[in-house]
Amino acid sequence: MKKKIIVDCDVGVDDALALILAFHSPELEVMAITGVNGNVPLEKVMKNIKKVLSLLRPPHRPIVAQGADRPLKGDLVHAQSVHGEDGLG
Repeated sequence: MKKKIIVDCDVGVDDALALILAFHSPELEVMAITGVNGNVPLEKVMKNIKKVLSLLRPPHRPIVAQGADRPLKGDLVHAQSVHGEDGLG
């Protein structure tokens, strides 16, 4: 029986790879993906989730939800210098 999971991410290159691995894992079933501000602004994160899903074309599309658009604590910092302007290099 597959373990049902929710992936909470800020889809840059690293999280895109994590999604790919999760969807191809015989042990996991991705039920939902939540996007949060992080490597890039939330708007770009949500676009990146859609891009990854359009490439993977999972047989059962997960629920996709928008999460926090800013840190709960501390300053807003992005990593576009590492992950590229769109977060996917």
